[in-house]
Amino acid sequence: MYDKTNDTREAERWKQGSNGETMSYERLADLAVHGFFTCEENCLSRKYCGEDACQCVRSIFPRPEFYDLYVELRYLVLEAQAIELTREQ
Repeated sequence: MYDKTNDTREAERWKQGSNGETMSYERLADLAVHGFFTCEENCLSRKYCGEDACQCVRSIFPRPEFYDLYVELRYLVLEAQAIELTREQ
């Protein structure tokens, strides 16, 4: 059963970066290359905590700065792939 109060509290703690965990560069690079997918359809966590702090994101990225870096890296990877595709044509 979904607990909105607990989820939003955890999301706020995550947004503050109070979790001291880290993430390896290898894992971050792998996610940037391959991407990751959040839950489908009706996600209550995404609805109440926001797309950038839902449980799906928090379960993969220990702190928001890792998620922000992933977003930037993923953009660069997709941009490089698009450039490569245009060169092949």
